Amino acid sequence: MREHLYWKFVLTFLIGVLGSLILSYYITTRIAGDADEYYEELIEVRQGIIHVYKLAGDEEKEKIMPILTDLGIDATLLKITDLSNELTEREMNQLLTQQENDNYLIKDTKNLTQAMYLMFDREAKEVLKVDIDLSDDLANRRQVMIRTLLFVLVIGSVFILFASRYFVNSIKKLTVAAKEVTRGNFDVDLKTEREDEIGQLMHSFDDMIQTLKSTDESRKVFVSNVSHEIQSPLTSIKGYTKAIQDGVIDPEDEAKYLAIIYQEADRLSRLSTHLLKLQRLDDDHFTLNKQTYRLDEQIRSIVLTTAPLWQEKDLSVHVDLEPLSLELDEDLMELVWINLITNAIKFTDPGGSIDINYYLEHDRRVIRIHDTGCGIPKDKLPYIFDRFYKVDDARTEKNAGSGLGLAIVKKIIHLHGGDVQVVSDQNQGTTFFCEIKKILMSSYSVHIQSVYYL
Repeated sequence: MREHLYWKFVLTFLIGVLGSLILSYYITTRIAGDADEYYEELIEVRQGIIHVYKLAGDEEKEKIMPILTDLGIDATLLKITDLSNELTEREMNQLLTQQENDNYLIKDTKNLTQAMYLMFDREAKEVLKVDIDLSDDLANRRQVMIRTLLFVLVIGSVFILFASRYFVNSIKKLTVAAKEVTRGNFDVDLKTEREDEIGQLMHSFDDMIQTLKSTDESRKVFVSNVSHEIQSPLTSIKGYTKAIQDGVIDPEDEAKYLAIIYQEADRLSRLSTHLLKLQRLDDDHFTLNKQTYRLDEQIRSIVLTTAPLWQEKDLSVHVDLEPLSLELDEDLMELVWINLITNAIKFTDPGGSIDINYYLEHDRRVIRIHDTGCGIPKDKLPYIFDRFYKVDDARTEKNAGSGLGLAIVKKIIHLHGGDVQVVSDQNQGTTFFCEIKKILMSSYSVHIQSVYYL
């Protein structure tokens, strides 16, 4: 039982409260319930009785008894001979021989208890015995104090039982949630309206679960997509290879089918390359190999390299770039421009055009790549940078891809502290804006514009 936080919390509280109550009782009995205070009160009561006794005199001594009774004082009228067990002979003689109005005797019987003997009638030898006892008052006061402290202990204990359960229940929910998450179940409800430290912990834990859930779903989608992307070309390769082996295909058609097998194998190779590249970029320990180079020359080189592709479709490519040197990872940035330019070529209809330029916006250099192609529907734009995502209208045998190119583009730009945006609409063309966050070297004053035509 003591291993549970709930009981540890309760026992710790009870020990603390019990210690506090004992200390409180000790202090209150020493201060509020001190016997000296009651002794002073006893003297005051005794002096009051003597004062009344002296004022009454012999003529009005009969009034003393009702007064004392009204005050709640225990008074008894006795013969002096009845006091032989209480008073010594000397004390009785003292009462009988004392002068008038001084005929009283005070005798302590026990702590805070005194007996007063007042000569009521000398001739009749009657004595008024008054018992003054404050010990019971002190004892009652201490008992009330003890009962009050015990009552506080009980009420506090009941309160802490419920309060502890309130706090510990949230921790129990966290424990159950953690066990479920370790089993792979992310459908755990940890919503709470608490705003204290435990509430913040539950909110943070819930955020962590949602992140893990999203990651797990992405992993499943990723595995599914990779499996699909691998399975499709493998099926083609196996089918055509088997057909050639079995002699089903005419010898004159073998070259065509071998070309298809080669294309599918090349597709697998590109997919493998992209996956390895993404894995490398996702590594937390990955560092950029930055060096200063001419960005404009790099883009022009890629445009020239892809010339067979855009010349085949009779496209015009306009490159309007000022000389600009930046400190970037040259190899990675080359992947960015290759992906964006080949995409623009791939999805632009024959006779269209592609424009490439850049401009300065605050502290960012924005590279703009615009094409007059088929465009992307607005409802698909939020997903085009997701891994393996493909816009349905573009998924034809001719332009089929892995769906990883734009994901790589975005990852590389983000690693450089920049951002990539896209503006597009169906049948209206597409424009990509790559923002490089910081300009490290000023551009040259020379302006170079290149226009490439078929």
